[in-house]
Amino acid sequence: MSYVKLNSLQSDASAQITNTRTRLRNVYVVAGGSAGYVRIRDGGSTGPVRFEFTTPASATVIVPVELPKDGILCETSMYVEISSITSASFVFDGTLTSIMELAAGGWLHLTDGAPLELAA
Repeated sequence: MSYVKLNSLQSDASAQITNTRTRLRNVYVVAGGSAGYVRIRDGGSTGPVRFEFTTPASATVIVPVELPKDGILCETSMYVEISSITSASFVFDGTLTSIMELAAGGWLHLTDGAPLELAA
């Protein structure tokens, strides 16, 4: 039997999530007041889009995103681009990027911790 280390991260801003190959397993989004989207990119903010979905214009809707059984593979690294949503939670294989490399000005919830404020 083999096991995969899973991590989760909650964010309200676009961010580089990992610096290594990873597989996105689950996404949960709290929609915003206007229609929005989440894009999963491989290799950074200008990398190819591996997965994209839109969200409804409703600040109270939680959108569980249906992913394929094996998730979405990012060969190089995983970058999430977020627009007009309240927050999104990502569950993925592997390890987080350094906190210093995450987009400033947002907030994060690590799996085992309280909210972490990032200064701009």
